[in-house]
Amino acid sequence: MEKNEVTFKQIAEELTDLQAKKNADYDNAYMKDIDKYGMVASLIPLNHKMNRLDNLVTKVEKPMVQAESLEDTFLDLAGYAIMAVQYIRNKKGKKISHA
Repeated sequence: MEKNEVTFKQIAEELTDLQAKKNADYDNAYMKDIDKYGMVASLIPLNHKMNRLDNLVTKVEKPMVQAESLEDTFLDLAGYAIMAVQYIRNKKGKKISHA
């Protein structure tokens, strides 16, 4: 590994801090939506981010969303995926709605 290379752990720690701030700003909305609507609610923000990622990658000259970078989008995708796993693990032994 190069001397100045960024590690997976560094990014994971950065993501932990970022998600804590966002989760506080949004009042834990992601988890509340899953509680209210079932696991299918976890797909909506992931799908939005995938659409944004597609836009950023395929419309390089002039992406529709210019305020969010490719890196931001990937970090958000990772954050939502990890929160879904967190939700599942915290509900272990309890019924999880998939509707």
